[in-house]
Amino acid sequence: MILLLFIKLLSFVSYKPVNSWWYISKFFCYALLGFIFIKLPIVQPLVESFCEMLANATYYVTYLFDNSVKIQKTVIFRKSAYAVDVSKACSALGYVVILFSAILAYPTKLRKKVRLLLEAFLFIQVLNVIRITSLLYARSLLDMQQFNFIHEQLWIYIFLLAVCSFFIFKVCQFKARRLININFL
Repeated sequence: MILLLFIKLLSFVSYKPVNSWWYISKFFCYALLGFIFIKLPIVQPLVESFCEMLANATYYVTYLFDNSVKIQKTVIFRKSAYAVDVSKACSALGYVVILFSAILAYPTKLRKKVRLLLEAFLFIQVLNVIRITSLLYARSLLDMQQFNFIHEQLWIYIFLLAVCSFFIFKVCQFKARRLININFL
């Protein structure tokens, strides 16, 4: 139901009519292939390396504001008492797969898709660094029940809302650019 509503919204904001069932089937095929790909044993070392890079990026951003943080591989410590481990689940690759699937299934030119894929990846990872940093501080300031709520519920909804908003915003941007180009010809 929600997916069909999302498709109708895309048809409304898009300059091309979106064939709902074709878009949905392409989206699910790309998503299925993406999730299978990131779970392959041969890809797991890359995911682990990516988690280390993400932990390092989070550490450097956090260190700009708080020099009491330390890092050891994928574990970020604050004041030596509180730590956050950037595991495979923290990589946000699931959200990347969902957004990439929507972008690849959407009917637009390949050049725009490639640019959108890069922007989407950067957007999700910047949001992920913010998430990990906030979890580090939440772990040191709140009790475990509040931390678990923020970690396991709140940030999931924030990411889902951000992914959908990013995609709809970019589709509206394409429509606006196309309308401006037509009006000025």
